[in-house]
Amino acid sequence: MIEARFIMEYFDSSKSLAENHLKKRVEVLKGLKEIEIFDEHWEETQQMEDGTFSALIDLGIRTKSIEAFFAIIMGFTPTAVIIQKADKLQVGMKELQNVSNDTVTVIRNFARANSQLRKENLQLRKLSGMSGK
Repeated sequence: MIEARFIMEYFDSSKSLAENHLKKRVEVLKGLKEIEIFDEHWEETQQMEDGTFSALIDLGIRTKSIEAFFAIIMGFTPTAVIIQKADKLQVGMKELQNVSNDTVTVIRNFARANSQLRKENLQLRKLSGMSGK
């Protein structure tokens, strides 16, 4: 059994959009069979210096599966994860393979998106007459 706190935060230009986005993500988490949400603590939405709003929740989550645990991390990208309790886990080859491939997929997608942004940035610089640096 893994027991952890997931701190999730979402920023938006509208207070209601920030809160609603986070509420929808929590509802999706609550619908997952592999996990149990045993506690939730909503912080008051804060307006940041740049005018955006920050909605934040601290969730207590339990799961018996390391695969489900990492799927939640990869799929919901919490701001922070605090492990509170973890039994000694035996990880089967299939679970380890799945977690490894999911991790690689997320990293590759991030790298691909980053590369595409760099290319677009260079193209914009060329079009605007700026140097390539």
